[in-house]
Amino acid sequence: MRIGTLIPALLFASFFLVPASNAGNLPPNKGVQLSIRMYLQGAMLGVKQPSMLMRDDLRTTGQIPLQEPYSARENYSHYGVLGGTEVIENQAVLNVEGSNAIVDWVFVELRHPELQKVVLATRSALLQRDGDVVDVDGVSPLQFPDVEPGTYMVAVRHRNHLGVMATLAFNLTETPQIVDFTNPKLKCYGNKPMIQLRENIMALFAGDANHNGRVEAEGAESDKEHIFFHVLLSPDNVDANQNFVLKGYDDSDINMDGLVKYQGPSSDGAQLTFDIVFLWQHNCPEVGGDCRLVEELP
Repeated sequence: MRIGTLIPALLFASFFLVPASNAGNLPPNKGVQLSIRMYLQGAMLGVKQPSMLMRDDLRTTGQIPLQEPYSARENYSHYGVLGGTEVIENQAVLNVEGSNAIVDWVFVELRHPELQKVVLATRSALLQRDGDVVDVDGVSPLQFPDVEPGTYMVAVRHRNHLGVMATLAFNLTETPQIVDFTNPKLKCYGNKPMIQLRENIMALFAGDANHNGRVEAEGAESDKEHIFFHVLLSPDNVDANQNFVLKGYDDSDINMDGLVKYQGPSSDGAQLTFDIVFLWQHNCPEVGGDCRLVEELP
């Protein structure tokens, strides 16, 4: 990009790049809406074909927090009027069952169409079992009321999955724009940034328990090692037992069942090793390319 065009773009980005706590001074406008679809590999582990509904164990065990969880995580920064303020005010949202039941909170970014690393606005949103991303009322398209209609890049992230961003810039308006990250035809940044669960369904890779943008089952500082020490050194694990089971809303809960287990057939450690890393490395040579599991957001 030429310097003459870069400077105006940076000025444009700096106008919108306002943390949520200071965003109340932004001028009101009509805003934009999105109808996003996405799947999380972790919530699909153990789901038998032909079902295409993610598991909602976190909801059924009452572990989904009412307050959005991303403001408390160091590798997430909110921008915009609503980013970071999201709260489920109606408990009935978490009582819904079936395909529209809530799986977990996800994180959505709108980025500059030319300066793709520049995040202009964010929202925490709710993911339904059928892949729909909705606002905190559990049904509505995701709203960005402080964002002017225009062209934006769209990225989706999750607290223990590898985030992705579409290479296509979307024209966002008051009318909900469909952005379908489950569609294999939607190109995203990176070599193989998502896993194909079924013939026509893509999902974010699970397993980034230590938030370093990689999914690894071996070596120092791997996600499996992180799970091991997370379980072993937990204050609740008074006997330092590696078979101890942690309960709660935890980023080391790779399969999103509300439990953190290092060992065992359906443990997070085992599923990270075999159902995520090994399975991908086994199939990856068939599709070609780099077989490392690395987040490839700009």
